[in-house]
Amino acid sequence: MMLPQGQEVFHCHYKDLLDYEEEQAGLRAVPKLTKAHIFPNAFQKMSVKLAVQATSAMEFYSEQEDCKKLHGSAATSEFTRTLNKLFDCLNSRRPDHVRFNEAQHIAVLKDSIAWLDNWEKYIQTLPTQRRVCFLSKQTCGALRITLHSSVALIESLLSSGFHYVLVGNFGQDPLERFFGIVRHVAGDGGQPTVQHFLFIYGMLSVNNLVRPPKRASVEGDGPQLLLKLQGLFDKKKPASSQEQFHYTNDQITN
Repeated sequence: MMLPQGQEVFHCHYKDLLDYEEEQAGLRAVPKLTKAHIFPNAFQKMSVKLAVQATSAMEFYSEQEDCKKLHGSAATSEFTRTLNKLFDCLNSRRPDHVRFNEAQHIAVLKDSIAWLDNWEKYIQTLPTQRRVCFLSKQTCGALRITLHSSVALIESLLSSGFHYVLVGNFGQDPLERFFGIVRHVAGDGGQPTVQHFLFIYGMLSVNNLVRPPKRASVEGDGPQLLLKLQGLFDKKKPASSQEQFHYTNDQITN
């Protein structure tokens, strides 16, 4: 990935960081770093928290003489820090996160908009074959919409009398978890076709595929059908439309 001023971000720096960490005995700079951070599966790709936990360790090891693979990782580290600050602003869910630094969060969001715009303008100056070293068109557009809409909502709510805004509540985590499950079930790289997605969606609508872990606080006996065909024939079909409405609800909830 190519950044302004010719700086380059390499995915291999994260892999080198993990490899060097695994070689260390005793205390580690990033004890939570795992292969899931570097090579996430289809479900883990929908988890943003795995993407923002490696900046400080990368800076630390880049200064170590015996870790030569990370000596040129300054751009990768700075790129990760920029995204980390942005995620912190977009994931605020507790009042103490923003109550006294709302202006700072707005400034970070506006700086991120300027950073994205400058980055895109720089990419447009490169030869066509080098322009692939950028975000996809869909990702860039979605990120820009998210940033602009978040700033507009925060400023509108604050001007309307709100003391602070928890931007994390604007998120779509439940939807992302659902798409993560769909991608995980799909296999084949986690990129289902439209027909495949509709099939999985229908399957998840009537079948519980999630089993609780051992010693969990909930019970579960494996996959259970939420709607059985036999139940549709056990009861007499209602005549009126109102009875039909209650009948359908009973079939789904019972």
